[in-house]
Amino acid sequence: PMSEMPTTDDLETLLGVLCVELGFCFHGEAYDRLVDTPPADAAAFTEAVFLAEGREPTSDRRLYDQVYFRVAQVYDNRNY
Repeated sequence: PMSEMPTTDDLETLLGVLCVELGFCFHGEAYDRLVDTPPADAAAFTEAVFLAEGREPTSDRRLYDQVYFRVAQVYDNRNY
C-alpha cells in the first residue's frame, strides 16, 4: 500500500532539523512549497531541498546522504 504523506507538522519538524543540523534553512516561498506541496517520496524531497538551496543534489554525496537519511525517517517510518 502507498504510505501516507507526511503531515504538515512532520514536514515542519523535518525542515527545522535540516536547518539546525545541516544548514538547509528555508523561509517564505521555498519553505511553504516544501510543506504545502511536498514531493511524493524521500528521494524527491531530498532533491527538492538541494535545488531550493540552489545546489545540485549530486554535488556532495555525503551531504546528500545525511539529508536523505533524515528525510527518509519522516517519509518511511509512518507507522500510524
